[in-house]
Amino acid sequence: MASIARERRFTIPGYDLTLAAKEWGTEGGAGVLCLHGYLDNANTWDNLIPLLMARQPELKRAHFVCLDFAGHGLSDYRHLQGDYTFDNSVKEARFVVKSLGWKRYAIMGHSMGSHLAFLLAATTEPDRITHLIVMEWFARFVIDAKQEAGILTATVTAPLPHATMRRQTYPSLHSAALARASSSPNMPLSIEAATLLTARTVRSVDPYPSVQFSSDPRLKNAPIAPRSKDLVRELLSRIACPVLALYGKEGLYMDPEKPDEYLEMTKTTVRKLDIVTVPGKHHFHLDDAVESTANAIVAWLARYPMHAPLAVKEQASGPIRRYKL
Repeated sequence: MASIARERRFTIPGYDLTLAAKEWGTEGGAGVLCLHGYLDNANTWDNLIPLLMARQPELKRAHFVCLDFAGHGLSDYRHLQGDYTFDNSVKEARFVVKSLGWKRYAIMGHSMGSHLAFLLAATTEPDRITHLIVMEWFARFVIDAKQEAGILTATVTAPLPHATMRRQTYPSLHSAALARASSSPNMPLSIEAATLLTARTVRSVDPYPSVQFSSDPRLKNAPIAPRSKDLVRELLSRIACPVLALYGKEGLYMDPEKPDEYLEMTKTTVRKLDIVTVPGKHHFHLDDAVESTANAIVAWLARYPMHAPLAVKEQASGPIRRYKL
């Protein structure tokens, strides 16, 4: 059935890397590439996508492909000499799109995945991206030379990676999910949401039913390449498709109700931008505001149908709409 998730794999030739994904819907339908957040995985979409498909006829016929980034979920680790950079993640996402044969497609991302969705959209031919839906979108990469030097120092002084690294063992999936739910005070999760994410990123160990987290430990020291303000502005200006930016009222990155330099840059640069505040915390799409998230997306798609052609040559700036649910 189209409403049941299916597993899929994408092997990059000569790269010694296989990426895992979950997919919903029908091949040949409108393509939607879904990108998860840092240390999350494709299960982050398990509650939202079935609801979207049930609410919106066009989405019921769409083809959702939810990627596990390298080192996350069920995907392979990168080679010990391969860095977990955002640029590499975007390259791998492009490979997946090419493998799927999509000529035009939409992108939906959460947190880190929203930033990667933005980078993918900004570096792809504008007539190929039909819609961009970003949740808890952050663009705090405009930093000064002192901060950049600090990042560089931390990157080159980090210990060299090795193949075997000690991992904590949890007596059960439930105990691992409890640890995940409370791992970050800024990103609290219900035990139900934490269990969904944890189930795709643990491996069984002795004695049964013990588990260990299986994501690559090197992700915790992944380098972040700083972006200049001029580069961020230029990339934003390249996005021609409609953009829906969703933020949790108790979210992590940016409060759209308060002035923020980078959010203001986004509002003045992106041509067709809607900003929506929903109830909930950082993982609102998975946890405490799934219904509100689905309602916002369905309402937005009523104005920008998934099958609508993209007017690439349109230069006039559209109005910025802001509302709460």
